Amino acid sequence: ALLPLSVAVYTRYSIWDLPYALLHQGESYEGGLLVASEGSEGRLPFLGVSILLSPIVLTSVPYFAYRWFRDRSYPYWLFASALPLALFSFYVGRDQSIGLLLSLVIAAWLASAGSSQAAKERVQNLLLVIAVVIVFAVQSALRKLDRVGDLITSPSVAPEANVGPSAASPTPTIGLPEPTCVTWPGTLTCLNDQESGLLAGARMVASYATQGYEGLGHALEATWRFSGGYGHSPAVTNALQTLGVVSKGDATCAGAVGDQLECLGWSSDGLWSTAFTQLANDVPWILVPLVVAVMGMLLAMSRSAITSEASFLPVSVFAYTFVGLVWMPMNFQLGASGSIYIGYIALVVAFLTTTRLGRNDNQFSLPGKTRHAGR
Repeated sequence: ALLPLSVAVYTRYSIWDLPYALLHQGESYEGGLLVASEGSEGRLPFLGVSILLSPIVLTSVPYFAYRWFRDRSYPYWLFASALPLALFSFYVGRDQSIGLLLSLVIAAWLASAGSSQAAKERVQNLLLVIAVVIVFAVQSALRKLDRVGDLITSPSVAPEANVGPSAASPTPTIGLPEPTCVTWPGTLTCLNDQESGLLAGARMVASYATQGYEGLGHALEATWRFSGGYGHSPAVTNALQTLGVVSKGDATCAGAVGDQLECLGWSSDGLWSTAFTQLANDVPWILVPLVVAVMGMLLAMSRSAITSEASFLPVSVFAYTFVGLVWMPMNFQLGASGSIYIGYIALVVAFLTTTRLGRNDNQFSLPGKTRHAGR
């Protein structure tokens, strides 16, 4: 039900323009950039609704995918919950939502691995996951080529991008001819108009993780400053600034770690310096591994709860925590969307609360006997 509203709010299309969007992914990407550049004031009512509904919406894909992998149940519900994410990815010409969908499906598959499945079903599940990953990688590579081709011919739609030979990365790209190149400031994302096909797309996709760690190296040179507790999530930061709750930060060397990247020869958009840099906006570097360790413990707790009680809550917490951890070489994916991040926090609080209440209940219960409070 939110898909038509999402398309209307975040793109220049209507829900009926899907065929055109599919055939013009570069143009879809340009339109999404233009809408994003207009600010988020007009999207606040929709953001409020999506945040309120997020704890419910977030649970659908991981739970129905888990149930399908476990016992082949709820296939139509899985299709109905997964389709909006996949379609929205084509409306905006970006891989974020379809990449999230793929990550959630893989997490659901991992969560179902310990269930009582026949060996044949386990092999089928594995082959299906491998096929989905291959399809995603191919379409992502082709779509990025279409996108970059449009940026080369229409550089004005992406003001943060540099175009032309002078925009080449400070680190030479081995094996490429002298390019007319699109690159983001200071990063190694540089494709040229002389290279085409899956090889160029694969080069761009593969560069995500490697340049993330390059950005991390630059971020380690920054001076740590506290960003207020919300700086690790660009979406939450933007929402608070739009509402006037907080003022816009100092995007100079006097800002938080992420804001200082421009002064350190790197991009400060938060996409190319790993999730560790984003977390360091709010916790000192020495505590960042502790935050990651806590997320790992939460992943283990939710996985353990799935084995004993296959309810939607532990499955969803496991799936989104998995997403947060597996995307860390690139960015803090959970914080990229305000509704997803706030919904995830709500799910985690509910999971920990019910887990604690369940332990307390077990402490006051004896097998085969009525529970007596106070004992």
